[in-house]
Amino acid sequence: MNADSASTGYDLKLDYLPLRNLRINLGFTQNHARITAIAPFAEPANPNPTFLAAQQRFLAAGGNARSYIGTSPEDLSKLTGTGYVRYEFSETRLRGLWALAGVKYAGARNGQAVTINTTTGDATVTNTHVTPHFVYDLNIGYRRKLGRYLCDTKLSIANVMNDQDFYGASWQMPRTVRASFSVNF
Repeated sequence: MNADSASTGYDLKLDYLPLRNLRINLGFTQNHARITAIAPFAEPANPNPTFLAAQQRFLAAGGNARSYIGTSPEDLSKLTGTGYVRYEFSETRLRGLWALAGVKYAGARNGQAVTINTTTGDATVTNTHVTPHFVYDLNIGYRRKLGRYLCDTKLSIANVMNDQDFYGASWQMPRTVRASFSVNF
């Protein structure tokens, strides 16, 4: 199937430093994509007679390519967002210690799964509603100069709440913990 699509929307980014050691970063995206043109479903020159018969049955039942004009071409959220707050201690014994808490938001969307029976050539379209969801991340690090070398230790936890639900086209990745240590010379 050959289709053309169009998209409108906006990106809004905010990076705010109310203090020298405190950063607040937010991002919002709104996207509205839609199909603007689509090729016919049934092709008379289709070399596979089973698939041609299935396409002709679909058309005889009232189906047509034009019914998809204006619909979303992909399983994507119209609204998404990200944000984090990062604080770094600059005084006392905690100097060099920093923490970052982040969140990602994927808005609701409508998903569509198309399955084709390889024996009959008939297509089945299943529409689903995918609920919005949030994913939370946490990073903690410590930066310290030892002699002339800058050492950096970091602990990252992605998907802190361990949300492993299925969101339409993909599974949410499970909680992931990473630790790292680096030395810059």
